[in-house]
Amino acid sequence: MHPVPSHRSLDKFRALPPLNFCWCQLVGSRSGEIKDLYAKVQRFLETEDGPTAVKYAVMLSLIIVICLTATRTVGNNARTAFTSVAGQISGTPAS
Repeated sequence: MHPVPSHRSLDKFRALPPLNFCWCQLVGSRSGEIKDLYAKVQRFLETEDGPTAVKYAVMLSLIIVICLTATRTVGNNARTAFTSVAGQISGTPAS
């Protein structure tokens, strides 16, 4: 059976910063640059640009996979056709 936590064991969680705490506040000399970067990332995620960029990246990856699969299939069919024609020209059966 697990022991019931005491109030003292919960004190370590009270020392944590609040959820709205910005990690940029911990940085000293370059805090202005980091705050600007943090604001840009936050703005990017809040606007529709972030989800739109992810959606386009997924679509692009699917298109690339389809193109690679089609190219491989066409290449295999072309190799079979050229091997067959080469065998007929040389008089040996195609392998």
